[in-house]
Amino acid sequence: EKFGEHWMDEFIQKRSHRKIFIQSICHDTPFDRYLEPLDKKQYRMTKFISEKTGKMFSCIDIYEDKLLILNLSSDAFGILIENAAIVETMKTIHRLAWNSRLLKK
Repeated sequence: EKFGEHWMDEFIQKRSHRKIFIQSICHDTPFDRYLEPLDKKQYRMTKFISEKTGKMFSCIDIYEDKLLILNLSSDAFGILIENAAIVETMKTIHRLAWNSRLLKK
């Protein structure tokens, strides 16, 4: 198993146990909508992007001075970048997307 369901469940449990809050941007699918009611318990706020706006196959995590990019598809892999300037740029891009009218609650 690469970044499968078991790995993701364990990752969410560890993050939630540490009370690390995230803002999540997901596809607007029945599965992702099914998970949304767990947001409060899992220290998460979710917004959704429609298929018409674009497709997302990777997960991007930004924390401290680190940027973690995970490709969650069948050829799963990850990249960790530790660079304050790159992280600040990605935080700015995330704020722009988060506040965009293209995302739905």
